[in-house]
Amino acid sequence: MRKNRETGELVRQQKSQLGKQKNQEFLKMFFRRARELRWIPENPAELLLSVRTPKIEVKKKTAEEKQSLLDAIPRAFPNISESVRAFVLIQRYSGLRLVDVVTLRTDAVREDGLMIMSQEKNEQPVFVPLPPVAIDLIGKLHPKSPDYFFWTGTSTIKTAVNDWSEKMRQLYVEAGIEGKRTHEWRDTLAIEVLEGGGSLEDVQLLLGHKSRKTTEKYYVALTKKRMEKAIDARRRTWDADVISVPAARS
Repeated sequence: MRKNRETGELVRQQKSQLGKQKNQEFLKMFFRRARELRWIPENPAELLLSVRTPKIEVKKKTAEEKQSLLDAIPRAFPNISESVRAFVLIQRYSGLRLVDVVTLRTDAVREDGLMIMSQEKNEQPVFVPLPPVAIDLIGKLHPKSPDYFFWTGTSTIKTAVNDWSEKMRQLYVEAGIEGKRTHEWRDTLAIEVLEGGGSLEDVQLLLGHKSRKTTEKYYVALTKKRMEKAIDARRRTWDADVISVPAARS
């Protein structure tokens, strides 16, 4: 359900394949934890077939889009602009999934980044470095609760994620950016690392992927493009290197 901004009515929206996949991930996470806590004897979600999603092009946010989002925050959220600004900058520089920013613990802050002890999706720990501007902004935040910056801890995680997901949708609309593409922050980080000379192993560590295969699934094509560009650059040096080769003797 989503509220129509003009009429105020609640409108039922059909879930996209990606939305269905996210719902399934939450369901699997819930039953996995319920099984670990021995609330249930078996995990029924293990039998679910994965929801297939169409292949999504890996895209990097442009400098204009980054700035437009920051500029739109005071207009879209005048009363909570500092909190939303911190939320966006954490996503931008950390590449954390939206759920891991929503559930960011107050004790996760380090001098130069964030130490996430367990990601919600794969339970993997990950350290993400942050620039001083982001660390300073986090330090000035008034946390929602003693334990979390952006979550009261009293509602379900799904409710909190849906709330922030809707906030991001409104922000993208205000910024004039088509679609709520929050996952592109992860793609942006990966592309920037690779363009800066980093490896797939670097991307895996920074994004907290449990398996190298996950990193390769989304970003190996980028390394192929880099190789193609390197080969083209080398070929251009051949054109500039004019030499005269003697004809072979018959």
